[in-house]
Amino acid sequence: MRIIHLTIQGEQLTADSRVAGQSGEHLATALSLAIPEDWQDCSCTLRFSLPSAGLYYRSGPLKSPILFPLPQALMVPGELKVFLDARKDFEVHRTSVLTLVVEESLDWCGGPLAADRYEGLLDMTLQEIGDALGKLEDLTDRLNEADALAASTQQAAEWAEEAAEKAEEVVEGFEGYTRQESDDRYAHALTGRASGDSVTLTDAQEGTLLLSLQACGKTTLSGTPASDAPASITGACTEGTVTITAGGQKIVLSCPTLYDLPDGTADTVDAVTGQTVTRIQVRVLDGTEAWYKSGGYSSPGVPAFGLQNASAFEPDDAQSLYCTHFTAASKPNGIAERIYLDRNLLIAVRSELLAEETAAGFQAWLAAQKAAGTPVTVLYPLYTPVETPGEGRAVPVPDGVISASGGAAVSVGYRKDTQKVIAGLLSRIEALEAQAVDTQIGG
Repeated sequence: MRIIHLTIQGEQLTADSRVAGQSGEHLATALSLAIPEDWQDCSCTLRFSLPSAGLYYRSGPLKSPILFPLPQALMVPGELKVFLDARKDFEVHRTSVLTLVVEESLDWCGGPLAADRYEGLLDMTLQEIGDALGKLEDLTDRLNEADALAASTQQAAEWAEEAAEKAEEVVEGFEGYTRQESDDRYAHALTGRASGDSVTLTDAQEGTLLLSLQACGKTTLSGTPASDAPASITGACTEGTVTITAGGQKIVLSCPTLYDLPDGTADTVDAVTGQTVTRIQVRVLDGTEAWYKSGGYSSPGVPAFGLQNASAFEPDDAQSLYCTHFTAASKPNGIAERIYLDRNLLIAVRSELLAEETAAGFQAWLAAQKAAGTPVTVLYPLYTPVETPGEGRAVPVPDGVISASGGAAVSVGYRKDTQKVIAGLLSRIEALEAQAVDTQIGG
């Protein structure tokens, strides 16, 4: 029997061999694995999927050390994906997915099946029933949550009605409040936010003012970043102003170039508050920085170079970024060109581009890129956003499309109409009820 030794490091699942065997084999290869000590009290199972066949299996409960022979049902030519699932009460651990390969056997060609080709796997009929019951339970939970939310919203509507009556009385007794100020002070607390390249509000409370009206940054790369063929990076509103069109109203605001990052972080300028918030730093590297060669993250032919304290973020917390010359990595280690940022900045580049694999050689390459007019440029989040005040204005809820010029997106904060929210919730509840009934009948 062949043994494939699996190892769990953190929650990363690795193997000393990726070849699971050949098609049609039965119990000829076994997976060997020691369950981590802090998972010992959990219910542990191996989960398998066969992407080429669209099948999914799982083992029965396993104890450490695991020695799981692979039954014939799993030995289908192509990829065999596996991971360990460990559960205790509400605590769930899952390893990363490991991909093994089942080679095609010309001898077998769909030959005789083993007497128990599912040996060690959960009975498929029971599994399908369990999965159906799990879906039904999930639908029931969602329906209960929707019911609770609808009841809460109905209560909010009743409170809003009472508050509006009190607000009317207060307005009659005080000359210091306008009707809008009274709405702001006493109206219901249901608020919404809509974002996108353009926005149309369908559930806003008529006659109220917007809570915010923001033009949001957007970053555009001219191509795929590469060390020898860099992309250019442009932001939105490069002319120093942005025009926000809200229904029939056009609002012109001064603003810097506005950028965003892959994780959704974006620079904004708000017409209601007048405030500009810069959340993204643009850094141009020219080789004058104090780079050092990182032996721990270098690989053959791809040396890595580090820059300490490039940001104020805590270590081991990867930051979202764009770069003209390199693709962002989620981890600092690897064998390909990459850029990574936590508190320190790390760049790995092909050695053939450098005069020498030293920090001085890398600095010279950065300086040459700057001199050629294609400097290595990095966009990453500011630890402390910069807030610049400005003159705000009152913006009534508009009819029609809300959009911004200069390639910017928009984000709108507004008060919701309670009755429209309730109607939407009731429609969702009816859909969930119908789905639950269909599942009961079909399952």
